[in-house]
Amino acid sequence: MTTKAGHRVIGIRHALKAFKDAGLVDDGHNFPEDAVKDVTVGTLRTAVSFYRIGARRGATEAFDAILRGEFDVEERDDGRVVKANVDSLSWTRGLWVMVGNRRRRVKRRSYRLRIRELGFDD
Repeated sequence: MTTKAGHRVIGIRHALKAFKDAGLVDDGHNFPEDAVKDVTVGTLRTAVSFYRIGARRGATEAFDAILRGEFDVEERDDGRVVKANVDSLSWTRGLWVMVGNRRRRVKRRSYRLRIRELGFDD
């Protein structure tokens, strides 16, 4: 093994140890390919979780807006029609998330959902 290759192996082991210590890679993995699979699976799982959280929050805000009178629901012969009385919905929210084996807080921030983004006609 050349000196460069030896340093490369040591560097990979150090990187794997850091990922293992952070809880991002299973302790039993010793090869970069396995670590990549773990991180990929974790990233996809996180994306699905955030999609569910966002969908739930968006639905909650939309229902609350209907109750506040920001949307009107009208009965017509051809079905129900929802009319928006506002240009956007806004709310402020913080969030707890798991990153590897650590729980972290995403600071409160403001979110805004424009009515046009929901597909309402002018």
